[in-house]
Amino acid sequence: MTVAEFSVAGQVQISVASGPAVLVASDGSRGVNWYNIQFGGGGASSAAFKATGSMLRCRFINCSFYALADSDACLYLSGGTYAGLTFERCHANINAAGTRPTYGFYLAGAGTGSDNLFIGNTVLCGTTAAYYNALYNQSGTVVKDNVFIGGVNGIRDASSETDAAGNALYVGNYCFGTDSTAANAGGMEVTQNPTLRCIGNWCSDNGTGHWYVGTS
Repeated sequence: MTVAEFSVAGQVQISVASGPAVLVASDGSRGVNWYNIQFGGGGASSAAFKATGSMLRCRFINCSFYALADSDACLYLSGGTYAGLTFERCHANINAAGTRPTYGFYLAGAGTGSDNLFIGNTVLCGTTAAYYNALYNQSGTVVKDNVFIGGVNGIRDASSETDAAGNALYVGNYCFGTDSTAANAGGMEVTQNPTLRCIGNWCSDNGTGHWYVGTS
């Protein structure tokens, strides 16, 4: 795991002008807890916090992820196994008015054991999707009480896992997306088993409000 230099000006900050402030590569990360940290970085094909290796049983509490205007994502986890992670009371956006990253949180792993994640009371923003999830076998994962501001979608779940027992649960989230004013199209789009795992999510579908009920 590579960490950029710390700077303290009223808060703890890990930032870099270009590239990820923290990079978790092939060596991975296990049991690391982050509290009250501001991560700043990004640039094309990068992110404020980026993991291409595996992360297990790590926690992010009261953290913010601020990326540069041309960043792919504020928080990017793709290529490894991601299990037992907690993100609570966090925020991800670009630190400039009127601009957003492509994704607030981009999550797509190569491993089959990316389960038991918790994402709660968090605000994510992104022009394509505030929260993009394509992890496989997410048994025990709960995404609850968040605000997701698109972009095209607030939540876009593109997981190929067809067994509902291996899908993430979405509970009580507020989502905005511009993809369509029709229900089940803008604020949230969930590919597999949406009627079985999406509970009490309210969406603004390009300005028209709907409860998300899925279309499977």
